[in-house]
Amino acid sequence: MLFTGNHDFHIASSIGPDLCYGKMENVVCPIGILSLNCIDLYPMSQRFSLKKMLKSFAYAMSGLRSVLRSEQNFRIHLLAAGLAILLGIALHITKIEWIWIVACISAVMGTEIMNTAIEKLCDFVSPQYHEKIKVVKDLAAAAVLIVSLGALVTGCIIFLPRIIHVCCFLAAGYSFKL
Repeated sequence: MLFTGNHDFHIASSIGPDLCYGKMENVVCPIGILSLNCIDLYPMSQRFSLKKMLKSFAYAMSGLRSVLRSEQNFRIHLLAAGLAILLGIALHITKIEWIWIVACISAVMGTEIMNTAIEKLCDFVSPQYHEKIKVVKDLAAAAVLIVSLGALVTGCIIFLPRIIHVCCFLAAGYSFKL
């Protein structure tokens, strides 16, 4: 049997009755099972609010201030990012290399913030020591380590040949302007 057509209704399924409102469309799957796809979750008037957007930015800035004040590792990563930017400027890296540097900086900073959020949530949920909480925190820290090592390798690939070239140039007695 084929089911087709559009219907406006409120779906109460595994995603919850208060999460999916709007136009629903019946879709026939290849094996003939009816599935419901939410086409429009919110009316147009609720999609964009400058006030809500500005509040979101304010919350994000508050989070950045918090992580800067409380996390030594974030400040170390910020220092490394500043060094990478200065090296990039001094060594005249290409646009593609800048893209890689910016991507690495963003990935490391974002991962460090997520690690901090996970740690703070774990501390709130379980203030006392718990082995499973320790594993969660260790996994979050390992994610930062992996991303940081990837950024370090990327930085070495981009900067080391240029630094070696400058050192050889200087060792040969030449001078130049940065």
